[in-house]
Formats: sequence, C-alpha cells, structure tokens
Amino acid sequence: MMSHNVWDLVEPYKITLIKGSKLNTEDTVVVRAGLFHGTELLCKPIMSPELPGKNDHLWSETFEFEIYICDLPRMARLCLSIYNVLDKTKNKKGNKASNPKYQTIKKAGKMHSPVAWVNTMVFDYKGQLKTGEHVLHSWSSFPDELEEMLNPMGTVRTNPFPENATALHIKFTEYPKISIYYPLFDK
Repeated sequence: MMSHNVWDLVEPYKITLIKGSKLNTEDTVVVRAGLFHGTELLCKPIMSPELPGKNDHLWSETFEFEIYICDLPRMARLCLSIYNVLDKTKNKKGNKASNPKYQTIKKAGKMHSPVAWVNTMVFDYKGQLKTGEHVLHSWSSFPDELEEMLNPMGTVRTNPFPENATALHIKFTEYPKISIYYPLFDK
C-alpha cells in the first residue's frame, strides 16, 4: 500500500453518516457535526436532515465540510451530537427540553434538545487519516456550556458500555490502495 502526504489532498473533508441505533426516542432527531482543533471550530457545522423518532435511524447522508483535508490540523477532532427536535407548541411534559439544565437551540418554531454526543480524532495515533466504517458509541451527559451545541472538550474515546449506548455508524472517505499520513514533525 502506498502512502501519501495529507498536504497533497486539496479536496473537502467528508464523512458519511450511515445510521444511528438505540436512540430510543419518540421525537424527531437530527445529528450535528463539527470539526474542532481544541475549542476552535475549524469550519461551519453541518446538520443532518430530521428523521422521525424510533429506535434506529437511517440517514446515508454525506457531510462535506468547508475545509480542505490539507488544511486539517494533526489533532483535529470530529464532534457529533444527536438532538431531539421538538415543536415548541407541542412540548411534552417531563422532556429534557423543559429542564433548564439542558441547553437548547430554538429556531423556526422548533427546539433542539441534546440526547447524546461522541467525538473522534480525524487522524489516528500514527498520524494516518481515518478511513472506512466506524461505530461510535455515544455519551449521554452534556456539560452546561457547549460550543455550537457540540462538545469539543469531551473525550475522544467512545462509550465503553455499548450495550446501552446510542451508536452512530459513520464512514470516513476511503482512498483505495493508498494511506494518507500527516507528515512527521521534523519534515
């Protein structure tokens, strides 16, 4: 397998949101994705289409970020959050959205209330750009203050208890027969 320098890839960074499982909600859900370097948002976040509530959701939606792969920092992280989408006029009793502890986004007569989040590094520990399908088991707790309704300072480790965790199935872009590496620091 040949290896290439990430700085040679002048194309937008993309992932595919395949599906979500174990969401266990009756409300409509949406996934929000952002790229961060520390707490710095690298480009505009992307939101999936809204899907009606059920246990499993199938998106098969490609997210194309407004940043080129060659411009990604070595420690860039992909942050994903899942939200209930509630009609403000039909807010249900006992819902997290009615709890002031949870931050919400209100727009166009709808309220987005956090359900789960998960983060992953864009490059692995060897500096190789992640490719292929991954299942990310999410966390359900949210800090009080969130940047763009994402959790960039949260762990990049997926939930170690997958039997009860909401899972997001994503696919990083694949490059047949080549590995994409971030250059060594001394290069």
